[in-house]
Amino acid sequence: MTTARRARGEGSISKRNDGRFMGRVTLPSGRVKTVYGRSRSDVAKKLRELLSHADQGIPIPEEDPQLRTFLAGWLTSIEHTVRPTTYRRYEQVVRHDLIPELGATRLSKLNPGHVQRLQAHCSSADSPRRRCTNVHAVLHRALNHAVRWGTSSVTSRPSSTRRG
Repeated sequence: MTTARRARGEGSISKRNDGRFMGRVTLPSGRVKTVYGRSRSDVAKKLRELLSHADQGIPIPEEDPQLRTFLAGWLTSIEHTVRPTTYRRYEQVVRHDLIPELGATRLSKLNPGHVQRLQAHCSSADSPRRRCTNVHAVLHRALNHAVRWGTSSVTSRPSSTRRG
């Protein structure tokens, strides 16, 4: 029985020496993404999801991105789904509050302590209470999107999206 060749851009699947399967696909951005699974069908499903996300404009998560990288992709993905004034406000909160305080933090390392320090900094900076509420709301929405998109480092630590 011969197996049909995969079409151009569908990626490739191979079996590793350790028994797992590995799939690779070149994304439209030119980046090569590798996924692993226990069976060929698992890997094929993961490759289809990656290509689907790329076609929909959803950023493909890195293995463990910094929060600044994730937030930039999140802003890009929601730009045409919210009002222009809402987008400008989100962008302002990300640029002025979230990136300076949490931008270098890896998503897998983000925890309630980081959020508490962010809130303490926000409230001590002689800023109105409304600003602190907006900062927390934007972070909450962004992290909810991370969970929905299946960013592996966020879904493995669901407590990082809850208030402490």
